[in-house]
Amino acid sequence: HTFTENASDAIKAKQGRDANTMREKYNYVHQVGKYIMEEINGLNLQQLKRNTENYAALSRNNIIVQKANLIMIIDILILSCFIILNITYKMTDPIIKLSNLAEEISKGNFDVDEVIVTSEDEIKIMAVAFNKMKLNVRNYIRNFTVNPK
Repeated sequence: HTFTENASDAIKAKQGRDANTMREKYNYVHQVGKYIMEEINGLNLQQLKRNTENYAALSRNNIIVQKANLIMIIDILILSCFIILNITYKMTDPIIKLSNLAEEISKGNFDVDEVIVTSEDEIKIMAVAFNKMKLNVRNYIRNFTVNPK
């Protein structure tokens, strides 16, 4: 007999007031049910262990990815700082040179070197204009001292 047949027989025996058959069938059904529940619990426990192991592995991998992301973010920040410093230096260095040369010219020294800027931006335009101004002022002063009017 199968489990369901024995359960059905136990119910029929109870309805027929056959206590011995009912008890025998009930005990059998109870034992089989207990075995089934133990097997289900065992399978659930095995699945839970596998899931726990998988979760632990995913958690470890997640920590590794988080550390790699943090290192990458720090590297990008450091690289960005170097790029910003480099750009700032390229922008301010010609301006500082222009300022120093303007100071020399204000002292009357027109024999200072020209400002050379390799970039193609507003700073180059300013350096070219400064160099032209220096030449024009020097020529004007030379002409004025040679031909004072």
